[in-house]
Amino acid sequence: MIKRFLISSAIFILTSFGTTTALHAKAEQKIITSSLANHEITFDGSTRTGFDYKGISDLKIDLHNKGTTTFRFTIKSPEDTVIGSGRLEPGQSMTNLFSFSYADWLPEGEYSISVQNNDGSQGSLHMVATLLE
Repeated sequence: MIKRFLISSAIFILTSFGTTTALHAKAEQKIITSSLANHEITFDGSTRTGFDYKGISDLKIDLHNKGTTTFRFTIKSPEDTVIGSGRLEPGQSMTNLFSFSYADWLPEGEYSISVQNNDGSQGSLHMVATLLE
């Protein structure tokens, strides 16, 4: 019983604070209800993309580096607060989960994702933002 509680708490903390996670196979799975954005972008050095979030359910943002160079990314809320950041090597993907339970730091509005590499070379990003039920 204690073991289950600790695992559930750890998963809740990971998903609620917007960190990159890999959910345990036994964890409750969320159902995708709708896609907010599905963008594939080729860029030289840097780019920015985004989507409109209505604040009605949990949010999932998948990023995939489809290019040949490493890039850094930053995810910002409508209030220009950084809610996620990191680096992706070529071919690497990352999932960011954000819980609607913390709506005070997950406000409605336009979210932006900025991407840049160090050498200004061509890169490729695939970004999918979805609502989870």
